[in-house]
Amino acid sequence: PALAAATAGISLAAQADGALSATAVEGSDVLVLRQARDPDGDEDLLRVAWILSVSRTARRLVAQNVFLALGSIVGASTLTLVSNIPLWLGVLLHEGTTVLVALNSLRLFSKLRGLQRRTGFQTQKQHRH
Repeated sequence: PALAAATAGISLAAQADGALSATAVEGSDVLVLRQARDPDGDEDLLRVAWILSVSRTARRLVAQNVFLALGSIVGASTLTLVSNIPLWLGVLLHEGTTVLVALNSLRLFSKLRGLQRRTGFQTQKQHRH
């Protein structure tokens, strides 16, 4: 009940085999699974901190993208209606901003790498090398 009532639910694999109950899987927004290289689960809290950092970064980027898209729609529409610029140029301005929104979203990948380094979280690929 507490997990279902929460705004965001994070479940940690608490059993030795890493299995989670069906209730935890259904009620969670994020599942943190124990890795074979960490049988005691010492890195679980590091993973939760990493997940929270990633979610904050993603939320900021989404807000930036919404404001950028809304600003471009209002700006391009206003320019098209008030001035003598042709409609196709207004559409081109809007589509250019759409590309900028997509490129801004790609910044999340570079921020993920930085967050991995800061929190000490490593993927399985990084751990093997």
